[in-house]
Amino acid sequence: MLLFSLQAFSQNTVTGKVTDAKDGSPVPGVTVTVKGTTTAAQTQSDGTFSLVAPAGSTLVFTSVGFTTQEAPVRSGAVNISFAQSNQQLNEIVVVGYGTQKRKEVTGSITRIGADKIANVASPSFESALAGKAAGVSVSTSGGTAGSGAVVRIRGISSISVQGDPLYVIDGLPIDATYLNGPTRSTLGQDRNPLANINPNDIESVEILKDAAAAGIYGSRGSNGVILITTKRGRGRGKLDFSTRVGLSTYTVKPKYVDKNTWLAIRQEAWENDGNTGPQQNLPGALGGYSLSKALADPATDWWDMATRTGVSQAYNLSYSKGTKKFNIFTGGSYSKEQSYLVGNDYNRIGLRANVDYKPTSKVTISANAAYNSGISHLINNAWNGGLGLAMSTALPYYQVYDDNTGKYFKGVSDYNWDPGGSFYNFKAQSENKKFRTAEQRYLGGLTGSYKVTKNLELKGIVSVEQNNSVFNSFTSAFYTNQPFGNAEDNFNKYTNYQLQANAIYNLEINDDHKFTFLLGSEYQEQETKNRYVFVDSTSSPLYDGGKNNVYDTKKDAAKFVTNFQKRFQSFLGRVNYNYLGKYFLQASLRRDASSKFRENNRFAYFPTVSGAWSISDEDFMDKLKAFNYLKLRAGWGLTGNDGLPWNAGYPSVNTGRNEGDNYGNNPTIYPSNLGNPDLKWETSSNLDIALEFGVLKNRISGELGVYRKQSRDLLLDVPITIYNGAGDRQWQNQGKVLNEGIEFTLNTINYKSEDFTWSSNFNIAHNFNEVTDIGNLLPDAIMGGTNETRVVPGYSIGTIFTVRYYGVDPADGLPIYLDRNGNQTKVLNVNPRTGDKVPIANVLPDFTGGITNTFKYKNIELNTLFTFQGGGHIWDNSGKRSMGYVTDWNIYAFMAGNYWRKPGDIAKYPKPTLKGYPGVEGSYWDNNSSVQIYDASYIRLRELSLSYIFPQAMIGRWKMSNAKAYISAYNLLLFTKYPVGDPEGGRDGEDDAARNQSPNANFLNPPLQKSFNVGINVSF
Repeated sequence: MLLFSLQAFSQNTVTGKVTDAKDGSPVPGVTVTVKGTTTAAQTQSDGTFSLVAPAGSTLVFTSVGFTTQEAPVRSGAVNISFAQSNQQLNEIVVVGYGTQKRKEVTGSITRIGADKIANVASPSFESALAGKAAGVSVSTSGGTAGSGAVVRIRGISSISVQGDPLYVIDGLPIDATYLNGPTRSTLGQDRNPLANINPNDIESVEILKDAAAAGIYGSRGSNGVILITTKRGRGRGKLDFSTRVGLSTYTVKPKYVDKNTWLAIRQEAWENDGNTGPQQNLPGALGGYSLSKALADPATDWWDMATRTGVSQAYNLSYSKGTKKFNIFTGGSYSKEQSYLVGNDYNRIGLRANVDYKPTSKVTISANAAYNSGISHLINNAWNGGLGLAMSTALPYYQVYDDNTGKYFKGVSDYNWDPGGSFYNFKAQSENKKFRTAEQRYLGGLTGSYKVTKNLELKGIVSVEQNNSVFNSFTSAFYTNQPFGNAEDNFNKYTNYQLQANAIYNLEINDDHKFTFLLGSEYQEQETKNRYVFVDSTSSPLYDGGKNNVYDTKKDAAKFVTNFQKRFQSFLGRVNYNYLGKYFLQASLRRDASSKFRENNRFAYFPTVSGAWSISDEDFMDKLKAFNYLKLRAGWGLTGNDGLPWNAGYPSVNTGRNEGDNYGNNPTIYPSNLGNPDLKWETSSNLDIALEFGVLKNRISGELGVYRKQSRDLLLDVPITIYNGAGDRQWQNQGKVLNEGIEFTLNTINYKSEDFTWSSNFNIAHNFNEVTDIGNLLPDAIMGGTNETRVVPGYSIGTIFTVRYYGVDPADGLPIYLDRNGNQTKVLNVNPRTGDKVPIANVLPDFTGGITNTFKYKNIELNTLFTFQGGGHIWDNSGKRSMGYVTDWNIYAFMAGNYWRKPGDIAKYPKPTLKGYPGVEGSYWDNNSSVQIYDASYIRLRELSLSYIFPQAMIGRWKMSNAKAYISAYNLLLFTKYPVGDPEGGRDGEDDAARNQSPNANFLNPPLQKSFNVGINVSF
């Protein structure tokens, strides 16, 4: 009894604080363990910890990137000055099929921690990667809620097929191409399969940029790999709660002329065409209206009608705990984002549980399960409704309501939404036509590992992903001008299975030679089922998720079902060699087989080899005391791409679904795809060389690297003669693309004292892109997105191919162009083969990068992130309607002030006209020239946050271990010469070719979203 009392009495509550030896800042997330026991705790965001430990025991402090330290338990607080390991060399980095210490990595890998992602109020997690990794370009297509981002790693290597990186979530490769169905680009709004991932579930993101790092993924690593690792339980039980609310608006508003100015320019154009007196009939929706009435009617602010102040809110709750045998992380989240676009919102619910169980010292079982549900209410295409109309055909004198009836204005047409055939009254549209996308995603995995011996481990993984998505549209009877409305239901079910078996063997010889061998096999099967139903006479939407019985009683229902399936099989091997802890070699080989290719080209081999030399560990470096870390690495590898449609290589047929396809009363079958038995893998040869450094005790550290990537046997969708009877296009292997670049990353601690620290991160990358060969194809054979971007040998992908605009003739106000030979002409010849189109501008930037600054003063922290882009050009595909050719579109204010008005004027834009210009054939849609090209350079204050960490003495009374409050802004400031809108809000990605070839083509794209947020994170 006495002994028990003495033991109980000897148990002490030990408190303390862990600070960084470099700058004195608190170090959160450090695991504090009572040596020889399972008792553990973690330091909070202010570096403090508390746990019960026996007197005289020893505490062990561990954290990735820091040197493990021990301290005895004595009276008073246990405060530790935690020393970072050299350039965080012992930091554990997730690599393909395993982990490595940072020092041993021979490839190009950038790690982005959870703290850089979780509190960023970006549309999706990948948007939060912008500006944080050299050579990684991230652009958001517009301000719609839940919209995805286009991510490119080290340029664009493919022309017609997928250029997105491979995303791997907890070991499961995620295929973005399945969203080529109803939700990849719905109503012109780019979607992303990662939009429903909760950023608060993410532990880290590793970006594998070169073949040495990504090559282990073989054919799927050609565009880089992004590894997403979700959180797992560790330390004592901890309950975390966070919430964020915010307001949003647009980043920039294009400036258009007001009502009276527009009418004056229209009248001027009328008179320039030889007419006299006031114009009686105005265009479009107000056909039949007189100029006097249009002047008398009040002006309508269509932009204001299509926009609002957006509201967002997010809530996250999670619990984590870890013991010697059992770890668990479980969490739930809810978010609702109402964008600044009227009628657009996105709601998401997420649940996750990650469990690790170690029943014996040799067996480990891990299970991951996640459920995410997202519902998005969309608006119509930019060119059919919403904000796009406010930038185009919604003229300021158009009226919303009819003066006589008080109902929505009809104009001269019988259709309430489209009076006159060119203007959609989106006020009426938003109330009478609804669009909705719903997604449910299930992601699960089970991993079992067995340590056969000390050196040999066997591992098996089973992963399953299922995504059910449905796009619904409903048009009311008012909108259709018929007795009934109509409804559409497009249901897509995607299933992804993966089986993986690996063996890992570690061999050590005389402490000098260390080997790690990996052998593995992998089988993946993906299936997509699509069911489409259209009902012509209904009074309610079809929100049934694709169930069959709903439509069986619908007499006017049109239905069809399509199924897609692809299989993937791989065998892989990798060996890592470590000699003396300063010489590192890695080699890998992967054999892939894809069902997308026919038997003769189904298999391919993808080898890699790389090495690194830790120069700072050499004896001769002792004399260079300023350099405490220096590593040279180089690697070469072959990667591939099979991102073409699943049936591209096979002959296929279509069945007649519409009345016009039938023969009599019988359905028809007709060939739709010729196929190609000779299709093979698109491959890329990658060479990467880099120098990593750290000087002045790592107050300055960074990396300088160069790379060369040659892609060949490109998978191209090319035109063929139509007499074959199976369509006019075929997939073929033709062409080569070269990407060469340089990347630089610099981390600095600019100032440090006991209370104040200022640190920075700077990264910049330049990529040179060139199409070196397209076989026997003509430049206009490969098109994607806008028709003004082309694939031309000797130029970059997506080169703008158009007629050069010279200026305006001061004598008569007519436009002057340059012909193919550089001679002035007033004839605009836009024929792609015989005309005057030439390669003019590059849509790809010259360089991209980001600058992050972190200021810490006691418990206050200020973070800023500026992203920038230099060079590159934007093709404004809608600007031709303002170039002097006055139609039924709005006119840019900056153009209206620079029209030619009288002889002798030196103007940029020609005189206003209604009929067009002599020598310019076709309609205004053919009036394309280089005057529509703008500089795409910009600097953006993308992230700004100010946070306060509450002292433990203040929050301890409420049993809180951590509390932080913050305010933040996203896309707060933009500096650019682009006069039309937001230079980053490029063309929406309708398909892979458009995303690759026209990333900077603008056609009524809504600007990006600017948001202001306030949030709080607490832990118990």
